[in-house]
Amino acid sequence: LLFVHDARWVGGSRVNADYRLSDTYPALLAVPWEVSDELLTACAPHRSRGRVPVLSWLHPESKASLTRASQPQVGVQGRRSAADEELVRQIRAANANANSLLIFDARPHANAVANKGRGGGVENPTYYENVQYMFLNIQNIHAMRAALTKVFEACFPRPEDGRWLKALADSKWLYHIKQIIFNHKTSVLVHCSDGWDRTAQVTSLAMLMLDPFYRTLRGFEVLIEKEWCSFGHKFAQRTGGPADGVGRPSNPDERSPVFLQFIDCVWQMMQQFPHSFEFNERFLITIMDELYAARFGTFLFNSEMQARDHGVRERTVSLWSHIALDYKSYVNPLYTPAEVSGHRVIFPQHSLAQLQFWTGYYIRWHPIMRLQEPVARRDRALVDVMKRFRGDSRVLTSNLDAQNTPVIAN
Repeated sequence: LLFVHDARWVGGSRVNADYRLSDTYPALLAVPWEVSDELLTACAPHRSRGRVPVLSWLHPESKASLTRASQPQVGVQGRRSAADEELVRQIRAANANANSLLIFDARPHANAVANKGRGGGVENPTYYENVQYMFLNIQNIHAMRAALTKVFEACFPRPEDGRWLKALADSKWLYHIKQIIFNHKTSVLVHCSDGWDRTAQVTSLAMLMLDPFYRTLRGFEVLIEKEWCSFGHKFAQRTGGPADGVGRPSNPDERSPVFLQFIDCVWQMMQQFPHSFEFNERFLITIMDELYAARFGTFLFNSEMQARDHGVRERTVSLWSHIALDYKSYVNPLYTPAEVSGHRVIFPQHSLAQLQFWTGYYIRWHPIMRLQEPVARRDRALVDVMKRFRGDSRVLTSNLDAQNTPVIAN
């Protein structure tokens, strides 16, 4: 997953092969080729949970990079780390087409500053050369959990209750969806507090917009495995499962619909670009259903290390293997590959007016509300109509050609 076709980056650093650098990071890390294992080891104490800046994605042409990390441990004393400053400099220098780096902090500014009291905080631009800083104002897991609770409270009054739409608006769920969607053009480093919730949302959505591979069915599976599973999104705790995937129960405060929010964002993008995604709505709903059903090993644990220690590959079946058995039912019939359409990059509209409530997921089991015709069925019917139209047009063209062909008398 981390093989990089670029001389400026090393796609297989094994400094974390035993998970000692960071027990929530993958075993293989992609870093600039000049970065040594010693530098990464020296940098780790300055980043929360040892989650040092590493590569998520590299633009194949511009060489602009998308890297991810956790917050720096600056604290109220404003601690510095020469190793961290050098690592960030090397990431900036690896992009030969730009001399600056943009750091996206996914948190609201006030939250980031407040983290200094707990030993965290933000990078000091004085110590990081040619670095610009931007806050994305994405709320934390507790705000997301409260928003989802309000969504469900809004969905189950009677549909004729005039308060339904107001309750949905008051939940601010779509507002949070809007805040996550963004685009960028230069090398970017993304982090939040620990780097396994909001950071995963931001990097994943950016990769979906910028790289058509991740909009294919296989590519989306790779995206989830890499940006979410390998980089330590705490699936077990966020879904209310055992804290370590098998034993003691999770703290209820650790529950949050972070991954659901990401999937909702993907669905929003699919509504705006119905020809750009190889997979359909059923694929997204299946992923969410199996996330909570816990039938497969894909989402059982909080990190790659936990999954390895519990023998996930040997003792469980992957969700992706299950999906592969019925691959065609998850394919979008309207999909047009980027090589044909020319739309390699997509930029979704993010105003609230352009966003929709995902009725196909949130209220599909509602006992009263009548859902619209399933999108997948409608799309298949549309494709059938188009095929018949093409067939009729070919017959008509053939008949016209026959009528216009001059007859040569003997």
